[in-house]
Amino acid sequence: VNQAHFYDLGNIMLAFTVFWGYISFSQYFLIWNANIPEETFWYVIREHGNWWYVGLFLIFGYFLFPFLYLLGYRNKIGYGRIAFISVWLIVAQLADFYYNIMPFKKDEVGDPLPFSVSIWDITSLLAVGGICAWVFAMSLSRSKSIPIRDPRILESVHHHE
Repeated sequence: VNQAHFYDLGNIMLAFTVFWGYISFSQYFLIWNANIPEETFWYVIREHGNWWYVGLFLIFGYFLFPFLYLLGYRNKIGYGRIAFISVWLIVAQLADFYYNIMPFKKDEVGDPLPFSVSIWDITSLLAVGGICAWVFAMSLSRSKSIPIRDPRILESVHHHE
């Protein structure tokens, strides 16, 4: 693995960050422009309480910060910097999942619950992540990590900018 591989990985992360921002804004704009109550309730729930701050984190922390960070060449070629933004994007993706799913939980009165992370949320994430890591580790020991019979593998290994 060399700098060109990290650079390409950074470019892919930048492309998917822009794509996420594009589809999120497009969805919001279409729902806002249509102003149909059956659709706007989704955003109305998320504009109250602590969910507003989660939405702001998604705008600035899941789109704007990674977008500006990944524009720089140096941030895409260093192992530590690319690892940092990778972990940042994984945490932001988890926040996005949480933002999409959790406001539908209601209290006794029927109001949406405020943003909070419970021990059950963390343990379920660790359990599913642990199962996925275990399956990956088991399959890694049974198969080769590089496809040795691929006719273009040398071109990929010796990839340069």
